[in-house]
Amino acid sequence: MVIGDAGPRSVTSLGAGDLIEDDDLVDEEDAVRHAHVGSREIELYGAVLAAGDRIDADFTILPARGTREPLSGARIRGGLVLMTTLPNIHAHACAAQIVQTEALVRAHLSSAEILHVASDGPECWAEVDHYHADVRAPGYSLQLSRDGDVFRNTFGVGVRGSDRIARGLFSFYRGVVLAADVPLNQMRTPDVRRFVERTRSLLHLLAAKENR
Repeated sequence: MVIGDAGPRSVTSLGAGDLIEDDDLVDEEDAVRHAHVGSREIELYGAVLAAGDRIDADFTILPARGTREPLSGARIRGGLVLMTTLPNIHAHACAAQIVQTEALVRAHLSSAEILHVASDGPECWAEVDHYHADVRAPGYSLQLSRDGDVFRNTFGVGVRGSDRIARGLFSFYRGVVLAADVPLNQMRTPDVRRFVERTRSLLHLLAAKENR
């Protein structure tokens, strides 16, 4: 599910006048959403974020790699932020998502802060250190984090009946959602390049609107 993307898979297509406070956006927070992990169907829960939504939730997610500071809601509201959510760091697609996100964001959105949030415990991040030592962005773990379900609900990445979260990509500017991609096919790596390009476009639209 891609929000804030003008491609053929879009749920919402936004123009300059639609980025903030679009009353026509459908509130799907309580809608049942189904995704697939191979041949298995899963049910996702939590808010379906749309471009222009504001992240007001407060939470504390424990650090796992590259930082000693927990992740808080205030961090999301601090500037330009790109965040990945990862169900299983050991999976190839999750590692590819981390590496691609870092490379493309640093090349095309160098002012952005990158955050990686995983279901796995801190010990599982050792594999990232071993194989992808050039990954510099901090990593966080929902395991043992008391606010894990607040995080799942806030970003719509909860998986019914499981402690794992759905794979996703999110971008925010000062706490406002620019784009969100939670793939219905959870086995695939999101199209990070297209996501970064779309984030750049929406960031320019938002800046233009603020300067009017």
